[in-house]
Amino acid sequence: MDHPKAVGKLLTSFECQAKSVEPQHFLFLIKTMKLASYQDGSKDGQLVVVSKDLQTAHFASAIAHTLQDALDDWNFFSPQLQDLYDALNQGRARYAFPFSPAMCKAPLPRAYQRVHAQAYQRQRLGQSPSELAVQPPMMFGSSTRLMGALEDVRLQHATGLFDFESEIAVITDEIEQGVSELDAIQGVRLLMLSCAWTMHSQGDPLEPAQTSLIPMIEKPFSSFGPVAVTPDELGQAWSAGRVHLTLESRVNDKRIGLNECGQDMDFHFGQLVAAYCAHRPMAAGTIVTTGAVCNAGVLQGQDWVWPHGVSCLSQKRAIEARTQGQAHTPYLKPRDKVHIELKAKNGHPLMGAIEQYLVADGDEDAVQGHS
Repeated sequence: MDHPKAVGKLLTSFECQAKSVEPQHFLFLIKTMKLASYQDGSKDGQLVVVSKDLQTAHFASAIAHTLQDALDDWNFFSPQLQDLYDALNQGRARYAFPFSPAMCKAPLPRAYQRVHAQAYQRQRLGQSPSELAVQPPMMFGSSTRLMGALEDVRLQHATGLFDFESEIAVITDEIEQGVSELDAIQGVRLLMLSCAWTMHSQGDPLEPAQTSLIPMIEKPFSSFGPVAVTPDELGQAWSAGRVHLTLESRVNDKRIGLNECGQDMDFHFGQLVAAYCAHRPMAAGTIVTTGAVCNAGVLQGQDWVWPHGVSCLSQKRAIEARTQGQAHTPYLKPRDKVHIELKAKNGHPLMGAIEQYLVADGDEDAVQGHS
């Protein structure tokens, strides 16, 4: 059997499976690497390759100065980045240095477009399968400055209902209009952790609990984990456009959720990208996020319980309103801390963690946790 070839694309293991390619023939096509953008005084940072264990790194300036540069010609640059990644993991990289998440900007500090979807629509809004939209709800978010994983979130208006959403995000290659769902998955180049900071501006969005659609809300900031990884870095945990791993969310060191990312995902990433591209092409360096990761509640006796917890406070308040008659959990306030992390099934870190403090503007005594 001849080796499969992809014109202008690097096949992932899932794509080869979909094309009925034998496993022994696609191993050479798999590209696994971890990338980050170090602060260097510029808006886009400097591209670095990070070791598999997140302990060491190496500047990739001799290959591509920024991640956007690499994305703009991925098929040319990615094999060179792969060679550097392999050398780093094997201890052969001459100028390796200890990796520091505190030095990281968002992996892609500025993006051509950021698309915020509701991939977990049925679980989030309490809809039945018959009520599920044919197309995933989407909104566009600001992408001119994306926050790093350890940056303090400064609030100019400390009043209001401030929340967060623990998400999974992808960075895409250039994708043509009208792409199929399968081909859209081929256009996913990197995966990241994401936190969408949310301001509810008109009353409590989830009271009463029967509300089926949250009123228009503002998402003033988005943060991303320190490291972006290629899909094949996840191994079998990346399957059919979904990440089958557990996402942990904590507020002030108290765990509020251990959500299974792939379990109840109504729309996989291929569907999200294809829906966006139904009427327009997608530029290389576009970010697509899932919205808050959700898992369904289960009926135990006569009571509903949510064993996986939640990944945003709005979900928690909705559950409280449904099960206790009213919500008790407060929204975020200045000096609160949010921690989000995705780990491999063996417990090893995959992409680093998001850990941020909320700081009221002018609060000079605020704890600077990551300065």
